[in-house]
Amino acid sequence: MKMTYDKKSDSAYIYLNKNEKTKVLKTIEINNNINYNADLDENDNIIGIEILDFKKTYGYIPNSIDVDFLDQNDNLKVFTPDEVAKILKVNSDTVRKYIREGKMPASKIGNTYRITSKNITDFLNQNLINV
Repeated sequence: MKMTYDKKSDSAYIYLNKNEKTKVLKTIEINNNINYNADLDENDNIIGIEILDFKKTYGYIPNSIDVDFLDQNDNLKVFTPDEVAKILKVNSDTVRKYIREGKMPASKIGNTYRITSKNITDFLNQNLINV
């Protein structure tokens, strides 16, 4: 996965397909308080997402990032705070508190947090105790 940002158009583009040259057959507009476009291939699979008005919506300009290391095996697992709470056997409010306090790494997409399996592993490793 790779994300780029274009200052001129104030849009970020997330490449979900490893092959950035995959042909886009159609683009659909998604409006959910934030303007998104999704690019689809010939099988209607989403190959990329464009986030319009990024700075206006999120209040900052993102760095272009390359996150291939997260899905090297095409098995990136992404969880909600409720799902992480079940895994860690704590309350979901506790998970959200850890995220807000910077104790647990997470991504914010719209108004919701998403936590990867790597985020959970990093959190657990940072909180190891020596007995």
